[in-house]
Amino acid sequence: MSIFKRKSASNVFVRDLRPGSDNFVIKVNILKVWDGFKVRGGCSLEMVLVDQEDDRIQATVERFFAKSFRKDLVEGRSILINTFKVVDYNSEYRTTQTHFKIVFYATTTVSGCLNFPQEVPEKYMKSFPYILSTDLDNGYLIDVVGQIVRVGHVEDVMAQGKRRSRLKIYLRDESDLQLPCTLWADYAKEVADYVKRNCTSVVVVIIRLACIKNYRGEMSVSNAFNTTQILFDPVCPLVGKYVTLATIRSVANSNLWYYIACKKCEKSFFLLLNVDDGFGGMTVFVMFDKIAQKLFKKTAEEIFEESVGDNSSGLTQSLRDLKGKEFLFKVVVTEDNVKKVKTSFCVNLNAEAPIEKIVPASSRSD
Repeated sequence: MSIFKRKSASNVFVRDLRPGSDNFVIKVNILKVWDGFKVRGGCSLEMVLVDQEDDRIQATVERFFAKSFRKDLVEGRSILINTFKVVDYNSEYRTTQTHFKIVFYATTTVSGCLNFPQEVPEKYMKSFPYILSTDLDNGYLIDVVGQIVRVGHVEDVMAQGKRRSRLKIYLRDESDLQLPCTLWADYAKEVADYVKRNCTSVVVVIIRLACIKNYRGEMSVSNAFNTTQILFDPVCPLVGKYVTLATIRSVANSNLWYYIACKKCEKSFFLLLNVDDGFGGMTVFVMFDKIAQKLFKKTAEEIFEESVGDNSSGLTQSLRDLKGKEFLFKVVVTEDNVKKVKTSFCVNLNAEAPIEKIVPASSRSD
């Protein structure tokens, strides 16, 4: 009987890993799985893993025994990996900022585990100003979140000696800054199909493991071969339902703020409001009858009657009184807003809470 006994494997995080030892156990979630480049004898199995501290690391199962591990390595599954090798990891585009990666042995064991957090790590999210800057490290993949606001057509182009599908889109962040994004192959079709099915709603995406591109001085993001992962309208702290705090500056249609649907019908509101949210620039909010009545607590007919005794030309007093007032609006984004970059938006009033509860007076602009 051998007098030597292998030491028990240590439970570690990504930050604890260093090349030169293999006696580890690590608890991770499988963020992404894809096949490596095919060579004679098959292809490796590549993964991006994330631990409980939200640190990511790439992992490789070599082609010789990839088949035996494939059934256990499923995207979204949380696992314990026992006994593996840690090696240096340097390539043109690293999936993570970690300079080493995990390599499976034939004897590595994989088992399922529970109670693993499923939130999207914010530490890999890069802001649009960061990406659009030319002074950055684009040697590793990043995450980005934004609303799809412009969508081109899927094109069949020649790239790297092959015919490939290409789709150009633009993402918008919370400050209305736009970022170009180019998607290739299956990613192009996936995004185009989703936008088509949801053309009347706001489409928000998280693009995980995207690469930053600099083409003739124009910064953009793109998918990285099969490595990238796209999450549509995800439910997470980064993506939520929002209202817009805006100040009414004027009524755009001063002479045509109402309409009459038929001879027997009373007047109905059709308001075009010039508003701003304090970040610069103006837009037009469109408000129809039932919503406008909430604004005035009066009907269009009652507002019109004010003009009978009003000698001033143009708007009635109630309409003039809107100038400078702040309201919380729920903005409706239509197909025209997405496809044609239409700058007027239908809105509803947010009646769930007063302005003071959502936006304290001290934090609002004058």
